[in-house]
Amino acid sequence: MGQEKYQVLFYGELKAGHSQEMAMRALAGAYHKEDDFFASWFNTDKTIIKHEATREEAEYIRDYLAGLGLVVVIEPVAVLESAEPLSSADQQAKETEKLLEEAFEELQKTIKNVQRENVTVVKVAPASMLKRAGAFIVDMMICIILSNILLELVLAPLGIINTSLLYELSNALNGAVTQEDVRNVVNGYMANENFADLVMSVMFFAFAIQVLYFGLMDSKYRATFGKRLFKIRVYSLIGPEVLLRQAILRQTCIITAFFLLVSFLSTIGLLILLGTFIMGFYDKRGLHQTIYDRITATMVGMDQGKNINP
Repeated sequence: MGQEKYQVLFYGELKAGHSQEMAMRALAGAYHKEDDFFASWFNTDKTIIKHEATREEAEYIRDYLAGLGLVVVIEPVAVLESAEPLSSADQQAKETEKLLEEAFEELQKTIKNVQRENVTVVKVAPASMLKRAGAFIVDMMICIILSNILLELVLAPLGIINTSLLYELSNALNGAVTQEDVRNVVNGYMANENFADLVMSVMFFAFAIQVLYFGLMDSKYRATFGKRLFKIRVYSLIGPEVLLRQAILRQTCIITAFFLLVSFLSTIGLLILLGTFIMGFYDKRGLHQTIYDRITATMVGMDQGKNINP
């Protein structure tokens, strides 16, 4: 008697704390497909992920997809008395299976290639919001210092950005005596079109420095200097590494929140911005994700030690 075969089925059920959008995004990132590629999995009552597999293969697929948030069922393949033509739904499922089969095989090959006598397992726990805030303050100080150095030593000498008006404003503020004098000085300079253009140029440059700093450091090393100081890192929820586009989008969301909310909504904006961080304290899944963590499918955590399994 041949080895018993099994089907791997998905009935649309997701693990607690996972949404359809998150699952589709995780699948797309894992298999390098567009998010809409997996929309059919959630539009039908049953999706056949694999028609025939050994018990070991079926369990591997089930466990892997469970890590992406899907609840997958393994069922024995029914033995048919006679061959019957496939329905359109079965044909579509068969095509999907073929497209994903190569990806599963590559994953299995990768796992077999990296297996050694000793396997290192790293336990990760979500970082506290206080550590994240401390790391962010340190990183912002680094970005400010870096921006000032580049501005004064590179851009200003090359004539790309003229900082003379900033020095004039600084001298004028030093000469102001009362709060009314300070207000008049600031309003006078802000009414100057050249000064307003200068402020926008400096802000754009500072934002660009932040995006590059956070994007490159988080994607290449999983941590900025501030995060390293507090022993925390950024982890991707859709793959083994943080992608550059994830890290850049993550910081862009933070900058946008600060710029739009603080600049235009004043106190209300600050409360809304603070609310995004409060989300991390009350994350039901325990990942301490803020709104921009969820948008980019990332989390900030810290290593809890390493276990070596023989």
